[in-house]
Amino acid sequence: MVAAGAVAAATLVTVEGHSSTESPAHRSVSTYIKQVDGVQQQLRVRLTKMFTAYREFATQTKGATVARDVRAAERTLAAVERRVRALHPPPEAARLHRLVLELLEADRGVAHELSELTTFTPRLHAAVAAAAVAGKRLSRALAAARLPAAHAVRGTPKQIARARAIYRTRALAAASAQADAVVSYCRRLGAILALLRGLHPPRVMAPTLDAQIAALKATRRTGFALGDELRKTDLSNVPVLSRRFSVAARTAASVAAQRAQIAAIKAYNARVRRTGALNARIRGEVVRLQTALG
Repeated sequence: MVAAGAVAAATLVTVEGHSSTESPAHRSVSTYIKQVDGVQQQLRVRLTKMFTAYREFATQTKGATVARDVRAAERTLAAVERRVRALHPPPEAARLHRLVLELLEADRGVAHELSELTTFTPRLHAAVAAAAVAGKRLSRALAAARLPAAHAVRGTPKQIARARAIYRTRALAAASAQADAVVSYCRRLGAILALLRGLHPPRVMAPTLDAQIAALKATRRTGFALGDELRKTDLSNVPVLSRRFSVAARTAASVAAQRAQIAAIKAYNARVRRTGALNARIRGEVVRLQTALG
């Protein structure tokens, strides 16, 4: 995902005058275009920094400096839009003015989404990383509390009964330890869920956040149910709930979640491509004015 970073003024070509033969309409349109270009010149230093910020963001350069510069770039585009919107184009340049503002508005929308990404993405990654750490801790705890393996016992009925009682005691103790581990994991997920629900994603990342939240909710729900089952004296339903618990953790990678994420990225790309299309329309309008005004 790359920022369009297009500035309408950069696409404009001044309609050159022809001294005394220049018509009033030609002169007024030329003046308007020079005014738009003047806005760009006034903000030239900030625009240069803006393009640098987007270049670094597009190459996935990390760090707080890039995030700060991307947010500053959004403010630069907003300043360009405000100054251009304050201009008063002649009637002949009304369509050109409308296209320029449309482009700047589209650019600012993309810039705002990128600014949101610089804030949202690190927080999302931190939450996902915390969930991964919690998952590793759960794996270690479950491995340490493994259920005893069933084995054949030979001997007298009394010896067999005693062996069964020992096995059952050990199995229930292991199951209780596993229940503690699963419930502790689910509680950690609750804190992570609270963090995720407090995030404000840009449109392109909304399905990704929704998928993460749905997966953690399903994992907690099935995890608490598994914990309850592990504390029962009858462990026959544990394999079924354990399987549901494992499946729930993979919800974020489901086909439906992936399709929603792909659709969001395609929509974002379409928003970026729209700025390029508007640039082309502006160039075409400038050419039309040059031809119409001689």
